[in-house]
Amino acid sequence: MNAALPDPIASPLDDIDVSDPRRAARLATYVLLIHKDDAEALAIRQRAFLKVAQTTRSTNERNYLLGFIGEERGEIDFTKQLAPLNTLAYSQLSSEALLERLKSRFIAEAADGVVMALPVRVASEHFVLHVRNNVLRVELAAQPNEDALKMTRKQLIDLTTRALRPSDVITGSKQSEQLAALIEA
Repeated sequence: MNAALPDPIASPLDDIDVSDPRRAARLATYVLLIHKDDAEALAIRQRAFLKVAQTTRSTNERNYLLGFIGEERGEIDFTKQLAPLNTLAYSQLSSEALLERLKSRFIAEAADGVVMALPVRVASEHFVLHVRNNVLRVELAAQPNEDALKMTRKQLIDLTTRALRPSDVITGSKQSEQLAALIEA
C-alpha cells in the first residue's frame, strides 16, 4: 500500500472519540466485520458497550449490551444456559414446526446452484426438505420413502435447540451432508 494513503482499516480506530461510545462501538464493529479477530477493535467495542450500558436509561439496552459483552468474553454461553428451557418449549411444537425453524439457520448464500429434495422421517412422520433457488422449504411427504434420513423426535429437538450440530444428525448420504453444511451450527 502507498505510504501516502491512509490505511482504511486502522483510521476508524485511530479517530474514535471516546466521548461518543455509540459511534465508537459502530466503528469498531465495522472493523470487526472485516477483521473478526482484531483484538483492539474488540476491546474498543466492549469498552464502548460498557459505557453505553452504564449511561443508558433503558433496562433492555443495558441487559442486552452486558449480555453481549459477557458472551464475547466467554463468560456467558446463552446457548447452553437456555437449552433446557428451549427443549421444554420446543417439545410442545410439531415436527413440521421444528423443521420449519431450521429455515432461520439456512445459509442461503452458500446454496448457489443447489437443487435437492431430501426425504426425512421423524419418528413416524414423513417430510421432504427441498432446496432450490437458495431457499429451504419443508413439505409433508405424499408417501413414505424407505431411503429417508431418519431421526428421532429428541434428535430433531436437540438439533433445533443447537444441542446437536447439523452434522451430528443430518448424515448418511452425500445429499444429507450437503444439506448439513448449509445449516448454521
